[in-house]
Amino acid sequence: DRMTTRNKDLQNLLGVVTDTKTAWTRALWSYVKRKKLHDPTNVQFINLDWELSRLLGTRRSEITLLPALLFAQLERGLPINIRYRLDLTTQQLRPRVVDVAVSLPSESASASTFQPELEALDAVM
Repeated sequence: DRMTTRNKDLQNLLGVVTDTKTAWTRALWSYVKRKKLHDPTNVQFINLDWELSRLLGTRRSEITLLPALLFAQLERGLPINIRYRLDLTTQQLRPRVVDVAVSLPSESASASTFQPELEALDAVM
């Protein structure tokens, strides 16, 4: 799943806007290495700099807990909606699989209202 944050400062600091948790974590570790934030006396800890500590809410963290601090700032990204029109009038349709999401015009409308239309499209496909 793609994750995002509304916090523009965190996006700018790590250079990520919307991506997977793995990519966010990779960006965080890259930042930690680039800024040399590992605690020299205890390698299991990270001493966060002012910018990162302000965003994640702590000055020091165990390495294993740092991703959880980051994930607390993330939320699922909005789904990507692709609008695509299928032209079913051509006779040169090659075999293909088509997955179609149907949006109903209102909450009160039911799928059965549009069943004849959907069946007609099925027959053509």
